[in-house]
Amino acid sequence: MIHDQGHIMAKTNAFAGTAASPSARRCYSPRSHTAARSTSPGRTAPIRARSSRRSAARGRFAGINGNQGNDSRAPENEARRAKDRRGRRLDYQIAQIADRAGVDLISVGDSVGVNLWGHATDTEVTVDEMLICCKAVRRGAKRALVSCDVPNGPVHAGAEAVNAAVRLAKEGGADMVKVLGDPGVVKAIVRAGVPVFAEFHGEKLAADKLVEEAKRLEDAGASVLDFRHSGPVAGPAVVRAVSIPVIGGLGGGPWLDGRVRLAHTAIGYAAKWIDAKTETYGNAAKLSFDAFRALIDDVRSGRQIRGG
Repeated sequence: MIHDQGHIMAKTNAFAGTAASPSARRCYSPRSHTAARSTSPGRTAPIRARSSRRSAARGRFAGINGNQGNDSRAPENEARRAKDRRGRRLDYQIAQIADRAGVDLISVGDSVGVNLWGHATDTEVTVDEMLICCKAVRRGAKRALVSCDVPNGPVHAGAEAVNAAVRLAKEGGADMVKVLGDPGVVKAIVRAGVPVFAEFHGEKLAADKLVEEAKRLEDAGASVLDFRHSGPVAGPAVVRAVSIPVIGGLGGGPWLDGRVRLAHTAIGYAAKWIDAKTETYGNAAKLSFDAFRALIDDVRSGRQIRGG
């Protein structure tokens, strides 16, 4: 997530301090009114009491995510006015760049199974494969919070979800883990001492049902909600109903607390962007393509290669 200058997080002081203090990564939990520690080794993550969600000033942050999604509907969310940009297939280098740019949250998504490891679907990715990516991002992100997905397999395997979450926090250095599961899974992981970024989807349910689901996840101990396909009706309703940041996912918008974008979409980093007409924040693919063409031309023409 990227913390906008001049704004203050409304729902919690937790995220407001992340950009300023790498030694005090804060993760919000509705279950605690005292400081607590995350399970990430060598990292402090005070779990702060909620602040008034009716604060006059509302901070905005932005983050990047390792999740794959349909680029035409890529996640755009705000955590009580926090812009969060996410990018698929994150690694050490992109994490460093995003961290220096001011991203507040880097989320390592399970789609690395497809994009990095070559699996047919993201459901095949293993905890060990997620750990490798999480560790790389953690090394690159000195200031931003790092979230890592608990793979889908362990989420549906009861106690394995808790074990996977603890490993991602302790071994991978994640400040929180993201799960797509019922409140029971969230509660079990929180009880194990790991903050949870809880994901739920809004495309098939009415607004009142989604509000109920959000409240259940908050009551289970979730620190942040990832509300996918929120829409301009259910989105604001959920934001008003809970006291934790609602960042959202695909189909999100400025009615949420945080905005998310696939990193590779934000920077135009994929072969398809070479000839793409869609506007984004950069076109790393075209820049890389032109650079490679120039390098090839220099080599074939017998000229000195640039860069030493």
